[in-house]
Amino acid sequence: MYSFWLTPPWVQLSTAIMALIYRKSLALSSESRAAHFLDGEHYPLQIAAIIYMLHHTIGWTSVFVNLRFTGGLLAERDHRMHAAIKLYGWERAFLDKIETIRNTKELAALRRLGIWKTLTMLVTTFAVHGPLTSQLMFVSIALFDMLQVPVSEGPNTVTVLMMVRTCYHRLTAFIMIQRIRYDRYAETASPDDWRSSECNILEDISIQCRREELVAVIGKVGSGKSSVISALLGDMVTVHGSVALVPQQPWILNATLRENILFGHRFEQGFYDKVIDACALRADLEMLAGGDMTEIGEKGINLSGGQKARGHIFNHVLGPNGLLKTRARILVTNALQYLGAASQITMLHDGKVVEQGSFAQLVGSKGEVFDFIHVYMPDTGMVPPPEASDTDESNTTTPTASEISLVSARQKPVYRSSLGRASIDNIPVDVATAHTIIRDEQKRVGLVGLEPYMHYIRACGIRNISMLGCASIAAMCLSVGSSMWLAHWATLNDGDTDDSTRQPLYYLSVYSALGVVQVLSMIAVSAAVWLLCAVNGSKNTHSQLLQCMLRVPTSFFDSTPLGRILGLFSSDQAQIDENLPMFLEMWVMAMLRIAIAMALIVVAMPLSFVFIAPIAYVFIGVQRRFMATSREIRRLVNTGRNSVITCTEEAVHGAMSIRAYGRNAEFEKGCAARNETLMMTWWTHLCTTRWLACRLDLIAATIVLLTNMSLIAALYFVGSLTNGYAGLALTNAIAILGVLNTSVRSFGFVELAMISVERVKDYSRLESEAPEVIEDCRPSESWPEAGTVEFRNYSTRYREGLDLVLKDLSFRVMPNQKVGIVGRTGAGKSSLTLALFRIIEASSGQILLDGHDISKYGLFDVRSRLSIIPQDPVLFAGTIRENLDPFSKYSDEEIWCSLDNAHLGDLIRSKDERLEFIVTQNGENFSVGQRQLICLARALLKRAKILVLDEATAAIDNTTDAVIQKTIREEFANCTVLTIAHRLNTVLDSDMILVIDGGRNLLRNEDGLFAKLAEEANLAEDE
Repeated sequence: MYSFWLTPPWVQLSTAIMALIYRKSLALSSESRAAHFLDGEHYPLQIAAIIYMLHHTIGWTSVFVNLRFTGGLLAERDHRMHAAIKLYGWERAFLDKIETIRNTKELAALRRLGIWKTLTMLVTTFAVHGPLTSQLMFVSIALFDMLQVPVSEGPNTVTVLMMVRTCYHRLTAFIMIQRIRYDRYAETASPDDWRSSECNILEDISIQCRREELVAVIGKVGSGKSSVISALLGDMVTVHGSVALVPQQPWILNATLRENILFGHRFEQGFYDKVIDACALRADLEMLAGGDMTEIGEKGINLSGGQKARGHIFNHVLGPNGLLKTRARILVTNALQYLGAASQITMLHDGKVVEQGSFAQLVGSKGEVFDFIHVYMPDTGMVPPPEASDTDESNTTTPTASEISLVSARQKPVYRSSLGRASIDNIPVDVATAHTIIRDEQKRVGLVGLEPYMHYIRACGIRNISMLGCASIAAMCLSVGSSMWLAHWATLNDGDTDDSTRQPLYYLSVYSALGVVQVLSMIAVSAAVWLLCAVNGSKNTHSQLLQCMLRVPTSFFDSTPLGRILGLFSSDQAQIDENLPMFLEMWVMAMLRIAIAMALIVVAMPLSFVFIAPIAYVFIGVQRRFMATSREIRRLVNTGRNSVITCTEEAVHGAMSIRAYGRNAEFEKGCAARNETLMMTWWTHLCTTRWLACRLDLIAATIVLLTNMSLIAALYFVGSLTNGYAGLALTNAIAILGVLNTSVRSFGFVELAMISVERVKDYSRLESEAPEVIEDCRPSESWPEAGTVEFRNYSTRYREGLDLVLKDLSFRVMPNQKVGIVGRTGAGKSSLTLALFRIIEASSGQILLDGHDISKYGLFDVRSRLSIIPQDPVLFAGTIRENLDPFSKYSDEEIWCSLDNAHLGDLIRSKDERLEFIVTQNGENFSVGQRQLICLARALLKRAKILVLDEATAAIDNTTDAVIQKTIREEFANCTVLTIAHRLNTVLDSDMILVIDGGRNLLRNEDGLFAKLAEEANLAEDE
């Protein structure tokens, strides 16, 4: 009842803490996690009470000796937890080391504790109290049996309390972080005015934007442009009206496209259609299988970059009072051609405002903005040419006009035969035939089948499981033997014979020897569980899962939420790593103790078999009924936990957008609903546990009662009763009281862990990609030597049963050519890249590199010979060196050379750690432009013959764009470069331009798609 009454406050507290962390995370744009709590604080009181009774029975020797070695045991467990916190969290490779600490030190402490328990205490007690009578022996043993459960749980409780203390300090520090301040706005201005500053990044920044004004913020990479938006959203209070945000990296909900567009607003068909047309998404909706009711995969995974961005623009277009023209707008932009439409322009450099004013004022003053526009947009006619200067422009490090002019592109040779075959008609971006992208996770019902157990047994090793079985049988036999010997010795001490008093050392030596061997056998059981089964089982199951996740096709990630995958590697793997061996050991020990107790009761009292068999039948029935319910509830708990993880991960990543749109309350309500569902499920699980505990206690009490009645009946009918065997029967009946509940509870946790094994097994058997290496067909080390790329009648689809996304594509790129790949958003440009890297496989046709069909080689041999600078720069938590060279293949000189060529050398040298400078998760301590330059440094370090730029400069400023383009022209002059273009000026000097869409013509055809794209981008010249 103690646990039952304690549970409701615990559930309420857990729900409140999770809601608090979620709300705080949205306010701080940071992630956190809630800690779990285990029920065990009543064990110290139970231990104290039993130790007090042991003191009155056999003296204080029971206290000091055991406390000493129990303290050593706790110390070793504390060391294991410390090592786990330091090593085990992210680096799965340290699993063996942690388990070694557990086996070599903790089991050693257990061994010392067991030996001293069987030898020192008995020897000391015999010397103090004299001969051990049956009363003294079996009362002490009964008390020791009662002490067994709380002592075994006590160290776990101490560990949990340490975790609680750590979580408490972390939670306190997290909560005490200053929330977003809402007192930094201009009170004298209109409600749409504000003032902002951000320490260490921005210095003395002042921006005003009134209704119907457009303020443009420009600057080089790392100048603080994005920090302005962060500061505005963090420090601004909405006095009247609403705020909207279009972030640099669009954040998309895992919901339908319409829900992403509305983002909580009321749906009005007329205004909705007006917004669709204003944002040029009508054509995209026609390509989507379900229109605007198509589900958008997690983080917009089934949308192109342009579609994600334009879909996000909808959010701030959809307002109750109209479109953007009547709103106050702040535009952080790299598109300098739109500056003429701005009411005010603010230019930043190193976090400071270097120039501010209207476009006419800034151009007329010929200051920083004038120079900035002239260098990076010289042919737009936005600014007049500067006066002649004596400066030698050949020494400048920035791109010149001739390097990116439209004229140079027109003078390049055109390969019409290739381009004519490269046209693709109406390539849909949404390849799903159904409206739903994310698949519901299969929820199994009924018994956990035999297959998960066999999967874990195979992972542990048949030999290790056999050793565990042999050790368990040996421990059981030795326990029965030592108990029978003790009963025989006690019977002699109760008699009048002098044999027991003259030879106490003999009986004590035999009992001690049996005890030592029994302790060794129990240690062997524990060692077999942890040292053999746990280590091998954890290592093999995780290795299989990890290899499968790395080898599954990308379509799996399109339909599987990240939270579900994280749940496999976190909660499910933790069940296998820690809970499964722990509760397996507990269950094996408990079942051994029950079997031993039942056997000894029957041996001591043969008549007890009459009631033992029916009680065993009732016990099995209660256990089956409990497990049938508990199993399904635990599955629901796992599903609910993954749902909460997914919800939290999605919302925290979009915290800035959620705050900007004022949707905190809606998201908090949604997360609270999921938390409440999870806690309700967990509460149901705890109620079923208490239901089981009550019935098991009743069964155990019945066993004790019937044992006593059998003893009384034997004494009444037989007339005599041996004290030793009577004490043996009663002692083991009492032992069942504490062990019966433990056996079922531990088996329940074993089944819970087996559900995790079941899930891991299912995900470990997913269909994988083609082999990484085909030993019989490997390319030469220098392949591809020339860099020729050829597509021959190539067609592909994302998954079987879906429409083709590339159809009969044919073109050829000669060695060292620079090819620009253009097309409208969603036309399939990135699909070409996926095909080249064999992320998606061919339905028909071939891709040839230097005349070799890439489908004949392994994936590693193909992908390792290509370089790519992706659209979304990806950095990993670690050092700069690890992000550039994770396999330690290159020297420091080569790494520094790549950084210098990527224009990052000075930045990294300015850090005290230099190459060991820590990159935070997702590279958040670098700007988007700097992340892209790091990706460029990776490509420079690799020096592959073929380089692919997948819209690599779509989200960065013109300065970084120019740096990347110049570096690519210089450093990859002898390489084949395929550039998927977002900005047409990045491909204007290409040797060949590949248009992917319905048309086949180039810019020279006024009706061609490329001509239309150039006209929309204001690049086409007047005829």
